[in-house]
Amino acid sequence: MKSRFAVIVLPLVLTLVGGCGDGMKKPDASVTGAVTFNGQPVTNGSVNFSPEDGKGDSAEAAIADGKYEIKRIFSGKKKVRVQGFKGQAGSTGEPLFGSNTPGATKSVEVKAGDQTIDLAVGAGKK
Repeated sequence: MKSRFAVIVLPLVLTLVGGCGDGMKKPDASVTGAVTFNGQPVTNGSVNFSPEDGKGDSAEAAIADGKYEIKRIFSGKKKVRVQGFKGQAGSTGEPLFGSNTPGATKSVEVKAGDQTIDLAVGAGKK
């Protein structure tokens, strides 16, 4: 009876357990960078990286003292949205710039590993 169990059930369990890891991709990148508006550091706001194709997870980080850091993100083509607010870090007061301001939204390629992607919003940016 034991050998029948091992012959029938054990291969089935190993197949199911082995298959679980194949489709479970983990974030493979981290991104840091500076955020400026008209050449000056954005002291309060957020950045959001979402998949360009709309499929998958987004990653968001607060902007503090002109910098942001996302420690875990999936690589691939991303649409980046930058929001800046007047006031101290952590507050969501009056917007510093609108969503149509050049550089407030842009496309980037996030590659596997650690990288720096600086984000410039404002005059002269497209």
